[in-house]
Amino acid sequence: MRHSKGSWLAACGVISIVVLGSGMVSAQKCSSDDTTLVATVAGTNDTTPANMITSDGGGPYKTVKSKGQTINIMFQICNGSQDLVMDMISSSRNLKVLLQGGTVTSNFLNFDRVASVPVTVDSPAFAAFCGGRATDGSILLFTANMTTADNYGGCGQDADGFYFARRALGMQLTNGHSLRYQNGTEGGTLGDGTDYIRVYHPTSTTWTLVPESRPVPVNALCNTVGYCAAQIYKPNNGPAYVQYYAPERFVISLTSSKLYP
Repeated sequence: MRHSKGSWLAACGVISIVVLGSGMVSAQKCSSDDTTLVATVAGTNDTTPANMITSDGGGPYKTVKSKGQTINIMFQICNGSQDLVMDMISSSRNLKVLLQGGTVTSNFLNFDRVASVPVTVDSPAFAAFCGGRATDGSILLFTANMTTADNYGGCGQDADGFYFARRALGMQLTNGHSLRYQNGTEGGTLGDGTDYIRVYHPTSTTWTLVPESRPVPVNALCNTVGYCAAQIYKPNNGPAYVQYYAPERFVISLTSSKLYP
């Protein structure tokens, strides 16, 4: 996750220096970040099983730059993270999160390295990303000892035959709390034992993100067959720790005007 490096509130923290022929130096802001994304978050009963993390009812989420309503829904390309960031801190938008003690809100989500996932179909690019092919030609869906450094969570194929890649997610809640699904490329251990996020990327302009479901619980403390997240609390004067584990399901659909093969 990239939030620990100050990318939570920055649309693009990379500044390139261009030396002009006259010897003058000027700063040029990186423009590679993709702010054309539109995110649609499913409601509670839009899918089966029901969702615990849902839209606020205000329609799709997209980048807005106006007084009192600044929203960044983007792939962070400039800083090299390839993260999907949903930053609604400076706006009235949020997601509703149903926890054991009631409903709270989230106005910041950071999905680790979504933009670098190739289209998740049976293709040379996706096979190479996942770890190659077996002797029978099937894609090797590794879950450990990745031969491709970017594929830290492994690939998978669901019961309907659709391929996906696994990524991590950190989500801010209120009053020092957060949710975490697994650990991203910046390391850490607070997400140990939780489920990954499945990234389905069926076309060059669409994605679907949903916490993983498994046939057996991945974590004995999270007595569920899937969607397991860790609720984390960080006191002002102490280290962050896991308060409890619980199933937290959502479905987020993305579109972009740019192509991601």
